[in-house]
Amino acid sequence: MDKAGSLHTSVPAPPPRLYLPRNFSCSACLYGSLAEQCKGGCSPDGDAAPPPVTRKPPALGDLEPVLFGPPPPLLEPLFPPQPGASPGFAERVRRHKVRLEWVRAEPAGLRGAVRVLNLAYEKAVSVRYTLNAWASCAEVPAAYQPAGPADGLTDRFAFLLPLGAAAAEAALEFAVRYRVAGAEYWDNNEGKNYRLHQQGQGSGSAEGSVIGHPASHPVCLILLKQSPAPARCWICA
Repeated sequence: MDKAGSLHTSVPAPPPRLYLPRNFSCSACLYGSLAEQCKGGCSPDGDAAPPPVTRKPPALGDLEPVLFGPPPPLLEPLFPPQPGASPGFAERVRRHKVRLEWVRAEPAGLRGAVRVLNLAYEKAVSVRYTLNAWASCAEVPAAYQPAGPADGLTDRFAFLLPLGAAAAEAALEFAVRYRVAGAEYWDNNEGKNYRLHQQGQGSGSAEGSVIGHPASHPVCLILLKQSPAPARCWICA
């Protein structure tokens, strides 16, 4: 017998090579089920778990400064802040169609609620305010509150006046406007407007009068001490 042939027949053939993805280096994946994810983080498609990302902490000069100190002062109303809790409020709403219900000063601004008589489905409520005695003004809409009063006759609207830091150095005045069924109604605190000032300041004795406009106008108020000569109403100008 040929030794070479005998040796060739006695050596078993090598097993077939197993071709796996290059990223499969986990022994649990090699000998276990490829359909399950191993504890080492390897995925069945052969992608190894990504290495943890390390971030360099920011330098001291890159950090934003944190200011410590007392919060900015809030505005203090010069009227009862919860008119809705006073006796006869519901009757005043029925008689005047719109009335301020409550206000609350917050760091974000002045938050409040308004009650209006439900005269029609389509209605709009807004709040007009000023920080400079009506030299300029702004107006923000109030949002209807679905969970309204239980009387079935009135609706509630909520508003937020985004005053910012400017309100800490000025006095705020506002009035409520209600438009419904082609008519317009105002709540201006019986002609005095709703006024607020910074806490700690005196209430002052600033008296104003309407110049160039009927005294029954709902919003217009120009302070005489700030206008040495008669001036036209900012609404009529």
